[in-house]
Amino acid sequence: MKSIPIETMMESLAEYRENTLSEELDPLKSLDSYTSTSSSEARKVYFALLHIHPVEFDITFRSDVFQTSTTISLHEAASFKKSKITGHHDDEMKRSSSAPSAFGDSTSDDSTQSAMTWAIPSLTMHVPDLDNAPVRLSALMIEHAFGTSSDLTRRVSKYYTRQLWKQLHKILGSFDFLGNPVGFLDHIGTGVRDFVYEPLEGLKVGGKGFSKGLAKGTASLMTNTVDGTFDAASKISGTFGQGFANLSLDDHYQQIRARARRHHVRGLREGLVQGSRELSLGVYEGVAGLVLNPMRGAQEGGAVGFVRGTITGIIGLPVKPVAGIFDFASRATQGVRNRSLQNGQNMRRVRRPRVFGRYNELKCYKEADTIAYDLLKKVGGERLSGEKIIFYNEILQLVSAADLTRDARDRRRAGSIGTSNTKTKSDSTRERTNSLRRSLQESEERRRAAGEAVSGGVTGGSRKLLYEVVFYQKKLGMDLETDFYCENVTIKTMDEAARRKATVRGRLAPEQQVLQEGDCLVGVGGVDVRGIGFHETLALIRGMSRPLTVQFESAEELVQEVPTPTAEQNGDGEGEAGGETTVARLRRLSSLGGGAGNEPTDEFGKKLKVQLTHWLIVTEQRALYINVGSFAKPVVEWMTPLRYIYRVEWQKGMARICLHLSVGVDSLPTGPRLRPALKAIDSHERDMNVFLDVMWHSFGSATAEEQELWPSDTSLNGFLLKKGGFTTVRRWFVLSRNCLYYFSSRKQLRGIIPLGHVRLETDAGDTRCLRITNATRAQPLVTLQLDSGQVVERVQNEVVLVAATAQELEMWQSSLAHAAGKGMRHSRGTRFFVPTAASRLEVGTQDTPDFVVKPLVEALKKTVEVFNTKLP
Repeated sequence: MKSIPIETMMESLAEYRENTLSEELDPLKSLDSYTSTSSSEARKVYFALLHIHPVEFDITFRSDVFQTSTTISLHEAASFKKSKITGHHDDEMKRSSSAPSAFGDSTSDDSTQSAMTWAIPSLTMHVPDLDNAPVRLSALMIEHAFGTSSDLTRRVSKYYTRQLWKQLHKILGSFDFLGNPVGFLDHIGTGVRDFVYEPLEGLKVGGKGFSKGLAKGTASLMTNTVDGTFDAASKISGTFGQGFANLSLDDHYQQIRARARRHHVRGLREGLVQGSRELSLGVYEGVAGLVLNPMRGAQEGGAVGFVRGTITGIIGLPVKPVAGIFDFASRATQGVRNRSLQNGQNMRRVRRPRVFGRYNELKCYKEADTIAYDLLKKVGGERLSGEKIIFYNEILQLVSAADLTRDARDRRRAGSIGTSNTKTKSDSTRERTNSLRRSLQESEERRRAAGEAVSGGVTGGSRKLLYEVVFYQKKLGMDLETDFYCENVTIKTMDEAARRKATVRGRLAPEQQVLQEGDCLVGVGGVDVRGIGFHETLALIRGMSRPLTVQFESAEELVQEVPTPTAEQNGDGEGEAGGETTVARLRRLSSLGGGAGNEPTDEFGKKLKVQLTHWLIVTEQRALYINVGSFAKPVVEWMTPLRYIYRVEWQKGMARICLHLSVGVDSLPTGPRLRPALKAIDSHERDMNVFLDVMWHSFGSATAEEQELWPSDTSLNGFLLKKGGFTTVRRWFVLSRNCLYYFSSRKQLRGIIPLGHVRLETDAGDTRCLRITNATRAQPLVTLQLDSGQVVERVQNEVVLVAATAQELEMWQSSLAHAAGKGMRHSRGTRFFVPTAASRLEVGTQDTPDFVVKPLVEALKKTVEVFNTKLP
C-alpha cells in the first residue's frame, strides 16, 4: 500500500477548509445562482415576424449654436463663482488659518473654470459643421426570431451598426469644409435624371409633350447645377469665415457672429443685405476690439484679463475683417442657392395633426377627432385647446328660411332694447344712425307718395330696379358688405368670370348694368332678407342648394322707361320658389318694402329649407354648441359649464334637445346667452368669483351655488325707494330665489342683496320703511354692486327700503322673510327649479334622424350624471 506524504495531506486539508469557507461553493449560494441563471435562461421571447421599418434621418451639426450656449453657461457659472467668492471673502480669510486648503481649492476651481471658458469654445469651434448628412437605414425583417432579449438586442444592434458603417461615406461627404460633395452630387444627379426622364415621359403623349418635357428637364438640370455649385461655394466660404473667427480668440465676437449666422436668407437680395451686415460687423469688431477687449478683460479677470484682451484685440484687427469678407461671400452665394425656396410656404399639411385621448393615450387616427379639437382651438384659442374632449357630435339639420329670418329679426329687435353691455359694435352703430335713418325713410316715403300722385297715368318714372340673378356655382364670386345702417347687405366687388356664368332675369333695359357695386341684396330664394343682419344673410346663402336665385335692388334710381319684358327676361321658370315666377317674386318683394312686414313671407319661406351644421362638443368642464357652416369662421352659439346642467330633455315633437340649467343662462360665467364673447371669459369669470365669494359669505352652504348673477325668475317685483346716506332714489326691485336685485329706471342692474344671513326690521316711526341688516349686529352687511359693468363687493351697515303704502311693505316683508328663511323649496329640502326659457339651452334637431339624436341624448345624460355636482 502506497503511503501519502504528510505535505500532500496538509495541502489537501488546507484546500478543504478554504473551500468550505468559500461563498462560491456554499450550497445555498450555489442554489440561488443556479436558480437565477436558469430563470434568466428561461426568459426567452419569440417573434413570428420581427419587422422594423426603414429609418431615415438627417444629421446636422452647427458649431456656432453649440459654442454660444456653452460660452454663455460657462460665463454665468464663472461669474456666479466669482461673486460667491467675493461675497464670502471675509469668512474665507477668517477660516484660512484653521483650514488653509479650502481657500486654495476654491482658487484652483476658479482657475480651472476660467481655463474652461477660454478653451472649450475654441475647441468646439474647430469641430467642422455638418449639414443634412443623409442616413438611410434599411428595414430589418426576421422570421421566427427566438431567443433571450439580450440575444435579440445584440442581433439588432449588430445589424444597424453594419448599416451605419455603410453610410459613413455620406456623413463624411457632408462636411462644410469639403463643400458638401454629397449634396452637390445629389443636385447634379437630380438634374441629370430629370433631363433624361422628363422628355421620355412627354414622348408618351406626343411631340408637344416631348418638347415640354425637354424644356422641363433642361430647366431642372440648370437649376440643380446652379444650386449645387453655389451651395458648395457658400459652405466653403462659410468654413473659411468660421476659421478666421476662431483665430480671433474673441468670445464676444464669436457670440455676436453666431447669432447673426442664425438668420436665414431667402433670396439674393436678403443674402446681400445680411452679408453686408456681417462684413460691417467684422470691420467694426476688429477696430473697436483694440479698445473694448482690454476693458472687458480687465473687468472680468483683472490684470491677466487686461493682457488677454489686449492680445485678442491685436489679433482680431486683421482677422475679423477677413472673416467678414468670407461671411459676405457665404451669404451672397447662399442667397443665390435659396432664391427659389419659399421658406416652407408651398408645403401643405396632408392631414390634421393627431390628437391624444382623454387620458393621453394614443388612439387610432380619426378625422372627426381632429376636427373637433381644431374647432375647440379656433373658437377658444389656447384657453380651450388644452381641455380634454369627452365626446362630440356633428348635427345636420334642415330649417325653413322663414324661421331663420324671423329669429334674426327678433334678435335684432331684442338687441335694440337690450342693455348696453350686451350690444355689439354693429348694434351701437345702428343706434347712432337711428335718427338719420328715420328722417331718410320719412323723406323717401313722402317722395314716393308724391311720385305716385303725379305719375298715376304715366308708364315710366324715377324708381330703383329690382332684378333676379341665378347662380349655379357654390361660390357666388362676389364680396359682400353691410350698408351704412348695418342692416342690409350690398355688393362690394363682383368677379367678371362669375358675372358671365350667372343668369339675370327681370325687366331690364338694353343698356342696364346689373351686379354693380352698391346694389342691395333684398331676397334669397324669394325670402326677404332686408333687416335680418349680415351674418344671417350669409347663412341663408351658404345653406341653400344650387342653383340659387338671389334678388337685388339697384343702387341708382332709373329715370328711363322700361320696355315690355320678354318671356326670357321674365324667367318664368319655377326655380326654388315652388311655382312662383320671377316677376311675381320681384313684385312681392317690392310690395314688402324694407322688410317690415315679414308675415307674408312666412308661408312662402317655409317651403325653402336651409341646411345648418352644428357641432356639440363636451369637455371635462363645459359644453359648447358651435355653428360651423353658416359663417366664415366657427361661431359659438352658447357655452355652459357642466356643473350648471341638471336635466337633459329630448322634445321630439319640437325637434330640439333642451338642457335645463340650475341658474339662468344670463348668469353663466361665459357671459351672454347667445354667441358669448370668448375674449371676455376672464372678466366674466372674475365677476362670477366675486359673486360666489359674497354668496358663500352670506349663505355658508351649497345654497350659494343656486343663486344667480341675473334673475331668471321672480316671485315679487315692483318700485321701492332706496335710501343711502343723504340721498333717496327710486329703484325697480326684483326678488328672485334668495337674493334681492335692484335696477335703475332704465332696467340696468345696479346691485344684489343676498338674504342668507340678514335681519328684517320695520321702522317704528315710519310704517312704510324696512331696514335690512346683518343678523349679527356687530358685523356689516356685505352686498354686491355693479360699477361700470364690473361686479364689486360693497360693505354697508344697512339697506333702507321705503314702500308706497303700508300694505305693500307688509307684502315685501313677508316675501323677503320667506326668501331669507331659505324658502322656495320642496318639503324634502331639495331646490325647486322651474324650467323656463331663461334657464334653458337648446340644441336644434330639425329633420335630424333619430338614430343620430338618441345616442347624443344618452351621452349627455350620462355626462350630467357623472360630472354634474349634485345639489342638496
